[in-house]
Amino acid sequence: MPEAMTDEGDPEAIRRRVDDLQRQIDSHPARIEHHAIEALNESLNHVWRPNLAELEQLLVAPSQDQGLAIELIQNVKAPVVRDRFIASVLRATHNYVASTQSLVEHVRTVMRNRSGDTAAAFTIRRRDLAKDSSVAFFKDLRNFTLHRSLPPLTWEFRVADLHRPDAFEFDFRVPVSALRLWSGWSASSRSLLAEREGGLSLEPLLRRHGAIVLDLNSWLIDRLLADGEAGRAVVNELITRQEMLITGLDRGEVLRRIRDRSDRSDYPQGEGMHRDS
Repeated sequence: MPEAMTDEGDPEAIRRRVDDLQRQIDSHPARIEHHAIEALNESLNHVWRPNLAELEQLLVAPSQDQGLAIELIQNVKAPVVRDRFIASVLRATHNYVASTQSLVEHVRTVMRNRSGDTAAAFTIRRRDLAKDSSVAFFKDLRNFTLHRSLPPLTWEFRVADLHRPDAFEFDFRVPVSALRLWSGWSASSRSLLAEREGGLSLEPLLRRHGAIVLDLNSWLIDRLLADGEAGRAVVNELITRQEMLITGLDRGEVLRRIRDRSDRSDYPQGEGMHRDS
């Protein structure tokens, strides 16, 4: 027990009260729910979004860096820079499709056996967004990388103005002929492949897909936090009472300390979900 505990009374009695409050906090449905939302937030914002940003940045890098662009198209020396760059794009593509599927599974876990307005609205939103061709394609591309190989990558470029750093415009593509060697494409993806015989331009598909995934899952986290506000208020009161016992401080000072901890946190707080000391 921290030495800062200065409440008058039997220390063992106080310890038992603190331990009892901790059991109530840990077992409260709102606390368990909030931990699940925090985990979903980590999956979206600390794993999936950095993977999206890395792949987006790589796909536009040669169009913004003339030196890199020249390295990709030169044929007078060993293609060390080109090989390293293509490897980075393939790794980032793998990480993006893998983290997208992980995010899908994490959402599925959070929403399992859930009912109510948020669950109903989420089902409708997800169903409508699933009709977008980019959603089916990236889901299938994840299965392609899992069951067959990394996707082949080609590019086309044009020279805009050699006097500018962004003199080259690059378009990275996945060859349709290579993708069709795999039989696992969904009907939606097969239609997309049929429309893009010259190859699928990766960047516009990625930006569309990324926007869809981010919008849906950010909306869901916000709705779940709003739904849990009343339950979090109960847990917050338990945490406040516990910290008052531990520290011997009055309610106002305890709440100030709790707010300071919450302000330093990267996790979603909703309305006043206290973080442990």
